[in-house]
Amino acid sequence: VYKTMGEYDKAIEYYQENLKIQEAAGNLIKMAWARTNIANVYFAFEIDFELALEYYQVSLDLFLTHNEEKPEDVLGIMGLAQTYMNMGIVYKELDSIDNALDNFSTALQYFENLDNSAGIAATQRNLGSVYMEEGNFREALEAVQASLDYYHEIGQLKEEAEDLKNLGKIHYHMQNYSQALEYMNQSLVISRELDLKREMFDVYRDKSNVYRDMGNFRPALENYELYTVLKDSSIREENLNQISELETKYQTERVERENVLLNTQNELQEAQVKRQRIFLFSVIGISIIILVFGFVVYRQYQEKKKANILLNEQNIEIKQQRDQIFQQKQEITDSIQYASRIQNAILPPDSMLSKLQEHFILYKPRDIVSGDYYWMTLKDNKTIVAVADCTGHGVPGAFMSMLGISFMNEIVNKSDETQANEIMNQLRGNVISSLGQTGEEGEAQDGMDMALCVIDTNAMKIQYSGAYNPLYIIRNNELLEFKPDKMPIGIYREKSKPFSNHDIDIEIG
Repeated sequence: VYKTMGEYDKAIEYYQENLKIQEAAGNLIKMAWARTNIANVYFAFEIDFELALEYYQVSLDLFLTHNEEKPEDVLGIMGLAQTYMNMGIVYKELDSIDNALDNFSTALQYFENLDNSAGIAATQRNLGSVYMEEGNFREALEAVQASLDYYHEIGQLKEEAEDLKNLGKIHYHMQNYSQALEYMNQSLVISRELDLKREMFDVYRDKSNVYRDMGNFRPALENYELYTVLKDSSIREENLNQISELETKYQTERVERENVLLNTQNELQEAQVKRQRIFLFSVIGISIIILVFGFVVYRQYQEKKKANILLNEQNIEIKQQRDQIFQQKQEITDSIQYASRIQNAILPPDSMLSKLQEHFILYKPRDIVSGDYYWMTLKDNKTIVAVADCTGHGVPGAFMSMLGISFMNEIVNKSDETQANEIMNQLRGNVISSLGQTGEEGEAQDGMDMALCVIDTNAMKIQYSGAYNPLYIIRNNELLEFKPDKMPIGIYREKSKPFSNHDIDIEIG
């Protein structure tokens, strides 16, 4: 449960307690699965892949020992198969391709011995993924096709959609564009039937890439727009689900409060009926009982009056709190609107942008304020432009964007630096320093992705440096792509290295 909630520290704590219990009991199978659970947490939350691998290795040794003692035990064989596959996945993330392939191949043998179709399909898919990343597309096609056949046999439509999408990607890399589109369309049909929004917008993005490389830019644009709409819809749906959960919690608490109030009212009504009976009997009885009953009624009346006064005061307090919350929401919204005007004010003015002969800017914040920004300046007869995508959306992203603009102004306008990659290196240093990033485990890895160009129209050259964001140039009806560095402007879990600098000749027109 804690793993599902994302509280990995609690999950590991309880899994460790379970491991102690299983070690005390001496049950090899349960000891192995306990260590596998711990390894799964370290891997799933990207805490420590090496440590996850160590736990998987100990699990594997325990399963092997159990298998020697009970070679026909299905649970032991299944444990071996699953552990080899898990280790293959970790090795793949660590870019240890040979080890990944060895472990996946061993896992496949065990799953085949068990005649476990789901395990065979999953392992073949993992093999196909490794082959595709290595550029071994023929082997990738065979593995993914085998995975598709097994999933089709056991009726796993969702997994069929994933494999069809992967077959489309492989044919795309092999430049078999018509076959790529055929497999992608088959995946899209299943994804629509099952309402798999994430699979659908992945396929639309992949189809856009295929049409783009075929030179069919209109369907490329149409599919990219469908990808964007579905992606935004999926994000909104996740937010609506969170709101629905909060609303359900609120409604549940409200019903509980109403039940308590109803029970109180029932108790008061029962007490009133009882008093009426006593009064009836008292009339028949002696006058002393009548006087006592009258005193009791009066006292109860006073208590009820006090209860009504208290209830009225609580209703007034609830209304005041509601009005206060509404006022706070309005003030926060007004404040964010004002922050948006400030953010727009520090972007390059039209007078600056007009110095670019032909240009357009698509800048549409998802929230009131944006985590994206663009920047431009002129220095030493060179035009320096940059676009960036900061960590987060809304207010957090806006703070990062203003920090980025401030540092860009400081680096370029207050120094003589006009080399693209050096500007990026200095910006990364400033971001890490200002955010106090150390790279310690559990630390937030805030930063930004960026593409930066230094345009020298006199020399007819462009310097380009990128952090995850590529540069595209259309020349002679051909789309040229310049790859970025696969690291952000900010702290990175791997050792940071200087950004690359691309010198590109440009032409008039």
